Amino acid sequence: MNPTIIWFIVGIILIILELFAPGMILIWFGMGALAAGFSSYLINSIILQLVIFIIISLSFLLFVRKYTIRLEKTPPQVGSERFIGEKAKVIKKIKKDEYGYVIINGEEWRATSNIDIDKNEWVLVEKIEGTHFIVKPKMEENK
Repeated sequence: MNPTIIWFIVGIILIILELFAPGMILIWFGMGALAAGFSSYLINSIILQLVIFIIISLSFLLFVRKYTIRLEKTPPQVGSERFIGEKAKVIKKIKKDEYGYVIINGEEWRATSNIDIDKNEWVLVEKIEGTHFIVKPKMEENK
């Protein structure tokens, strides 16, 4: 069987297997196999094709994978979770264990705290319970 066809079959199989395997590893070896398949049009030496396969696969694995790992570690923050740790401005006084209102990124949210916080004060969003924020006063020097 022609080496070009073998490389392309191996490359496609590895890329398809990546769909079912975690970790984004097989795809890079699939890309290396495809590169070796293209190189087989110009190079008849199986040894050189293997060298190309290894160099391309490892290059993709080492250089691209570090960026994908970074993306995997920072999950996208959606919904109200994106506000945890952010500062907000009190627009309706928050009394101890009663609801007030804060504004953050142009959105108004109900908020509670374990202490009274006056209108126009800055607060930090500590956590979210249901549909309201649990906040604490933001220190003066960090405004």
